[in-house]
Amino acid sequence: MGVWKLDKCVVVIWKSPGMELPPPAQPVEKKGTQQADKRQLKVLEPLEMEEGSQLKQVVAAVRDELPGLGKDEQVVATTLRRRLTTDFGTIWHVIAGNKFVVEGAENSRSKFHVQIGEMKVLGFQHEQFSEGLLPHLTLENLIAGLPYLLMIFLCFAYMGLSSLCKEGEPDPTSSLLLQLKKSLCVDDWEASLRSVGVVVLIFSVCYRKMHLLTGKRKSA
Repeated sequence: MGVWKLDKCVVVIWKSPGMELPPPAQPVEKKGTQQADKRQLKVLEPLEMEEGSQLKQVVAAVRDELPGLGKDEQVVATTLRRRLTTDFGTIWHVIAGNKFVVEGAENSRSKFHVQIGEMKVLGFQHEQFSEGLLPHLTLENLIAGLPYLLMIFLCFAYMGLSSLCKEGEPDPTSSLLLQLKKSLCVDDWEASLRSVGVVVLIFSVCYRKMHLLTGKRKSA
């Protein structure tokens, strides 16, 4: 989640989680006669609802819950979200206040926008499941991570060759290890690894500088 303040405006951008644990059970409190009964709840969105749909049930739950929650915006959002999660499952996003603009996800569900007194309440249901590793394996990400992968490979290669090519050690009994020792344990294997490490380091520095220059050009 990111929060930015621009003059008198606060911008919040967040990502829906894919899973959420159900809220703990809350003690049932009897709703007394409060001044909230005098406030009329008006449905701003949606204007039409299908009979028997979940959206109609959601709005009915909002009508039932909101009048008894008072005027504290934080209490309203938290309590209403808990009620919706209990009745309709996860994951709910609820915003309460008198001045806000919300750009919800395209595939959000059961979106409602109501007003009670001077307070407006907007909510919708949305989950964003992780699609795994493959969607993130773009060419740019692979190039950016290549120097780090090579450095890790060089570290493991150095540790392995240090053990395999240690002087005074008897030849390994395994034919595969023996073949690797004859092929890799040359006199200047350490110098070869250092050369590869220098090339990787230069590539990493050049890539970072090119990435910074490209970013500055795009923002200009």
